[in-house]
Amino acid sequence: MVGDIYAQAITTFQIEMEDTWATEEQEIEYATILSLNEQRAGVSNEQSHSSDSNEIHEGFASIDAIMDNANSYEENTLQGILFRLQSPLLNERNNIVNAVRHSVSLGAIRAFQRSSFDPLALLSVKFIGEDAIDSGGPTREFLRLLMTEVARMPVFTGPDVSRMLDLNYPELQGGKYETVGKMMAYSIVHGGATPAFLSPLLYRILANPMQDLQLSIDDINDENFRKLITELNSAEDATAFQDALNKANELITMAGCLAVARLNKRTQLVTALTHFTVVGRVQQCIDQFCTGLGTLGVLEEVRQHSSVMQPLFCHQDVRLSAASVEAMFVKPIMSAIGSNRRFNEEIALSNWNDFLLDVEGIC
Repeated sequence: MVGDIYAQAITTFQIEMEDTWATEEQEIEYATILSLNEQRAGVSNEQSHSSDSNEIHEGFASIDAIMDNANSYEENTLQGILFRLQSPLLNERNNIVNAVRHSVSLGAIRAFQRSSFDPLALLSVKFIGEDAIDSGGPTREFLRLLMTEVARMPVFTGPDVSRMLDLNYPELQGGKYETVGKMMAYSIVHGGATPAFLSPLLYRILANPMQDLQLSIDDINDENFRKLITELNSAEDATAFQDALNKANELITMAGCLAVARLNKRTQLVTALTHFTVVGRVQQCIDQFCTGLGTLGVLEEVRQHSSVMQPLFCHQDVRLSAASVEAMFVKPIMSAIGSNRRFNEEIALSNWNDFLLDVEGIC
């Protein structure tokens, strides 16, 4: 049935193309439509320059889309919070960014670390080698590309859609964690892409730093640390435990756990080492990151409304619907009402929408 509907939709399009455009007026109309489609294609091609399809990139949503879909801005809904964060913004493009498409983070870091950078002001983005004037489009494209690159920066570790902060001392000394936090906050408040790639664990730490975290060895992203602690935890006798202690001696010393490095305190030792590797060793990174995320009041809202804000920071699997797929396509340019072409176009679109509904029903 689905195949039949799809075939009917394609056939209708073919009939419509073969049986129309006969008159000069129709040819002019078609030329106009073709021109518009080529312009749109140009925009699409421009936006796809560095869009290597990957899970991180595809997972990003637009803050503008979230706001556009809101029926009302109730105070403590996600839209209401975003509206509150956006209220103080200035309608001035004072933050100049010179960006290269294949590495937008280079220009972004220079811009965001500039002493004159004003988080309240808009960006004025110029992609080197392109002539586009930034009236909003280049900024949105820049923030989308930037969030893609931020997710891959060496300040993070872990799966693509569940990133945890990692210790990178040179980046810590250079203030990179603060800059990354500032970029994420700026993108959220200024209607860019959402940085929805943080792990739920990291988000919980950001939202409530004073909570008593219940961690497990599985929360450790570093393979070497996880292996050392697993051996300590699974040692079956005193000899095996001593061998595990010898292997993990450097980690135990670094974590300040020598006092509990004994068999009868193994549970305490494993718990302490797990907390140290997941949180303790990156605490300075977390603190610096929080400073950046505090830009424009984002961190404060996270801590006051953690469950509401979480979708902006953590990946969530969303089932595609017929409506969401339909919304991905540019609104079609229809012929004049009452014309034969309009009749065929409406049939084709109706068949296409039915096809999407049928696919939704079997997925």
